[in-house]
Amino acid sequence: MIFYWLMHYLGKILMFPFLGVVYPLKILGKKNMPKNKKIIMVCNHLSFVDVLQVWVRTPGWRRFLAKDEVGKSLARPFVKATGTIFVNRDGNDMKAVRKCIAVLGKGQGLNIFPEGTRNKSHEDLQELQRGVAMFAIKTGATIVPINILHKSKAFCKNYLSFGTPFTLVQFEGIANRQNTEQGTQMIFEAMQQAKQNTMQFLQDKGNTEMQA
Repeated sequence: MIFYWLMHYLGKILMFPFLGVVYPLKILGKKNMPKNKKIIMVCNHLSFVDVLQVWVRTPGWRRFLAKDEVGKSLARPFVKATGTIFVNRDGNDMKAVRKCIAVLGKGQGLNIFPEGTRNKSHEDLQELQRGVAMFAIKTGATIVPINILHKSKAFCKNYLSFGTPFTLVQFEGIANRQNTEQGTQMIFEAMQQAKQNTMQFLQDKGNTEMQA
């Protein structure tokens, strides 16, 4: 765990100047980020840069959940060194599921892109996978929805908004199909609201500039 923690923050330090210059990002609603460590941060997924932004520009240390193909790439040694959990999307990867539940059970956090793959339409959220809801119901972890507004482009300002954190404790630890489907819908709506927060900020900003 200490090794993962060190590699996580070493990467943050090394990547921060690059991201700040090449992919400028405005952070909104940072006060919504809870101080407790047992959180699942969920984010939409438009490009690989999203992973870097969530890693480097959001506070705290959390382990990523990534598709197994990433673990077979040339980046595997470093990605693995940060504590990333690889999941096989072709079937029910119970080994990865148990790892995620164990991580949360230890009071650590996870970063998950619940769409399961990049959104190539660049429009609203795709259908979410039910894994996040299952993890949250089984462990009582706090879910933190965030939204990255646009596909990141070099030297173009983008926005990352933190939504209101919430839990799924109302399901009393019972992660059956009905509860995970309801929980997934709640997560979907919270992620959509995070995007609306950004749109409202931009609208208010535009109105203020027009009045100046």
